[in-house]
Amino acid sequence: MRRVENINPSVQFNCLSGDDFRLRIQSLVIESAFHRENLTLFPRYDEMECWMTAQGDSGFAISPDHELVNVFSVVKGNGREAVALATSLRPFLHLNCYEGPLEVLYAQHGFVTQRREANWTAGKPDIVFMRYNGLGLA
Repeated sequence: MRRVENINPSVQFNCLSGDDFRLRIQSLVIESAFHRENLTLFPRYDEMECWMTAQGDSGFAISPDHELVNVFSVVKGNGREAVALATSLRPFLHLNCYEGPLEVLYAQHGFVTQRREANWTAGKPDIVFMRYNGLGLA
C-alpha cells in the first residue's frame, strides 16, 4: 500500500484496492442523498488508481484515461486535499461534475471548463466538463 502525505500533514491518503474503494463508494451512495447525486458507482475499480484516507472519510479514483472520478469527503476541507493530491499525481486530468460548488472547488485547483451540457433532468444543474493540464490552462 502506497501512502502519501498531502498538503495538510494531518490528512494522509493511501492507495488501496478497487474492491475496497468500491465498497466505500457504495456505502456513501446508500447513506447520503448528496453522495447519491454526485458520485457514480462504477461496476469495477480494479483498473483505477484509488486513494482514500485510513478513516475512509475522503478519497478519489483516477481512471486509466486520466479521468478524476468519485472525489468525496465527509470532512470539511478534505475534498480540497483530495483534489490537490490527485493533481500532484497526474498532470493531465479531466472530469465532469454538476455546476455549482464542485465546479468552484475544481476551478480553485486549476481545472478549466471545456464545455457545458444541459442536464437531461429538467430543473437540475448543467453538467460541466473540465480539464487540468498541470498548468491550469485549457
